[in-house]
Amino acid sequence: MKDIKDTEVVNIQNLKSEKLADTAYAYLDEGEYEQALEISRQLEEMRYTAAFEIGAIALDSLGETIAAVDLLERGMGFADDVWINWQLLGNLYSDLDEFQKANAAYKNALTCVGVIDDSVNLNLSILHYRNRNYNKALVLLSTIKDEDFAYCCTDIKISSLFCLDKIDEAASLAEKTMQSCRDISALSERDLDAVGRMTASLGSIKLSKGEDKQQVKIWVMEQLLDNISNDALLTLVRDIDSITSTECKYYQLLVECKLPEISNKYTDASGYFVSYDIIADDLDEALDYVAAFEDKDLRGNMQIEEVNELEYKDTDQKGVYWRSVKTFYD
Repeated sequence: MKDIKDTEVVNIQNLKSEKLADTAYAYLDEGEYEQALEISRQLEEMRYTAAFEIGAIALDSLGETIAAVDLLERGMGFADDVWINWQLLGNLYSDLDEFQKANAAYKNALTCVGVIDDSVNLNLSILHYRNRNYNKALVLLSTIKDEDFAYCCTDIKISSLFCLDKIDEAASLAEKTMQSCRDISALSERDLDAVGRMTASLGSIKLSKGEDKQQVKIWVMEQLLDNISNDALLTLVRDIDSITSTECKYYQLLVECKLPEISNKYTDASGYFVSYDIIADDLDEALDYVAAFEDKDLRGNMQIEEVNELEYKDTDQKGVYWRSVKTFYD
């Protein structure tokens, strides 16, 4: 009877841990990283291995990558046979440019029971790309067969070909992939990011071929209509402008735009709210950036509802760093 009771206690503990972990993953999806981190601490006390993955993702998202690495390293002392934790450790080391440590972590992941080889090899190919081993990246990408990783693989392949000066091959692959992806609204967030990066790569290829910068910028802005806050596309826009200033400030803005009754393409709305992260000299210039992405004709209808000023580096370029979807109101 004692053994049965002990088993029941363990099962109850496992169910509680799994429920807490599900809550923590939901917090991560919602960007509530502090809450997820608190749950990860509880899970660690319960000796639940997902604690280390959850805590590391939360810490990294909060900008504490080194602390995330320390947490995972500690987790390896508790359980060194969880491939997802090794993969995450490799990703974090890769982000820190610790390429040898990242490579070792990925190799450890591949020895674990139940490992998804294609997932680890995709991240290993990214490591090779970052370490400028472009041919190694291409060889490894050719071994990945899981269609779930197709867009990510194509993204790294295009970037590697571009860096190997195989410009036409890279451009052809990017154009072919973009043409086959008609409904990007159906893509997962991961695949949407990958499509945005390969689109930005195609923009860089256009620039390398001598196309007019402003025409390329217009083309990129058109791509941002569907992929509104892709980091690679926003970075390319800033790179094309390439403007810095010692007077800059980093603003987080909530902007209201009141829509005119005449010529309102959003016929069911009186206005909308939208959020932006922008580096600009002042709030007036920040609104100019907003109008460039929204509608220049509505610049006079825009007003700032909330503003938060953050620190920035003098080397940061002026422009848009993030933007939200519109929230309309009647």
